[in-house]
Amino acid sequence: MYVSITINRRRGREVRLIALVVDASKSMYANMKIAAALEAARRIAEAAYVNRDYVSLIVFQGNEAVLLLPPSRKYSEVVDKIFEIRVGGKTPLPSALYTLLNVARPFKKRFKGVVKAVLITDGKANVKMGLAESIEEEVAALTEELKKLGAELLAVDVRPSAYAPSYMGLLADAGWQVLCLSC
Repeated sequence: MYVSITINRRRGREVRLIALVVDASKSMYANMKIAAALEAARRIAEAAYVNRDYVSLIVFQGNEAVLLLPPSRKYSEVVDKIFEIRVGGKTPLPSALYTLLNVARPFKKRFKGVVKAVLITDGKANVKMGLAESIEEEVAALTEELKKLGAELLAVDVRPSAYAPSYMGLLADAGWQVLCLSC
């Protein structure tokens, strides 16, 4: 006689990191784009709180990106940091993607979880890192590394018009899903 024993094991959901990458360059000041960007970041952080996701905050302006908050579940700290962001300087988009990569890799290694990158920008990149000949090549190469890592990539376009010049088309071509707030 054969007896079948089944054990139901509850599977938890995957650990997830929502990496907020916010453009705080001078071009974001025009038409209150930074206000829209910060509000979007705040709402995403609130949704992460409800889902018990980790959140990190990367801000890019001037000549480099800065990790303001490493992966954390301290949501009040995330919101406080969002509203401390000041606008000014150039737009180092490749540096932001490089910083994102350096946040995503250890998270994936430690938790074997999902990384969802939310890039909030007008796409007017004008500072390269020196990894390639052009900003376009740097963005494409860094995006490829993020895709190899399995990161989900969403770019939120805060330009007042889809016709304004930017690198949003390049991001879309490189594999980012682009959400246009004004389209």
